[in-house]
Amino acid sequence: MKWVLRTAAAALLLIFGAAVQAQGTITDGAASFVRGTSPFDGSPDANFTGVSPTLVQDHLFEFGWAFRVAGDAAETFFPVPSAQNYTGNTSTLDWADVGARGLFSAQEVAVVTDTTAPSGFVTVTMTITNISGADLAIDVFNLADIDLQPTAGNDSAATGDGNHHLTLSDAGTNTAAYRGLQANAHLVRPFGASDIGAVLANASIDNFDSTGTPFGPGDFTGGFQWTGVVIPAAGNASFTVVLAVNDAAVPVELMQFSVD
Repeated sequence: MKWVLRTAAAALLLIFGAAVQAQGTITDGAASFVRGTSPFDGSPDANFTGVSPTLVQDHLFEFGWAFRVAGDAAETFFPVPSAQNYTGNTSTLDWADVGARGLFSAQEVAVVTDTTAPSGFVTVTMTITNISGADLAIDVFNLADIDLQPTAGNDSAATGDGNHHLTLSDAGTNTAAYRGLQANAHLVRPFGASDIGAVLANASIDNFDSTGTPFGPGDFTGGFQWTGVVIPAAGNASFTVVLAVNDAAVPVELMQFSVD
């Protein structure tokens, strides 16, 4: 059903001539990370292939970001960026003024790495810069709908080393690691009416509480929250997520979180 919904959405974009949605692909060797037909909304389309023995297997259905500024009544998904560049193994997406609120700009840099087993990982860093002239208090969220193959919708998940690490396995031989570096909490829910995308898209304030694990077997969705980050005027904060398939290792240099 998930793939039917995506195909229908793609058809609607073609029919109605929707604006460019910042779609694009980055590759390294066989590994490929794709932002699909609607990557910046409540069901952010994404794909991750070339990281398992059957190279065409796609292990990712959704991947995206949301935020909540102090005083907001609910979370908001990042909109379509104002500029984009997909070159080689790296994509750079820029938002000059997120939501046209005069509060913050943002830049996302994604790098995909092929570790040749076949396996690989994608590292995605969102940097938020305060343009408001005063302290900015913000919560940041990342979500991923991981569908490990060969059996989509049959994944098991567990908490790894703390609130910032989830591990997944499939009935087959593929495994995944999903990390929100230095995140304060995670949340895992089955795909459907109450999945992570639905939680972040509703009209109320939601805070992740590190529940939902152990999970499955089932159709996994998960996410991370960085809570109550205060960014000074003209300062910035970076939030990094790593998604690995058949490669649990995360480079030491990625284990950082900074507010300047």
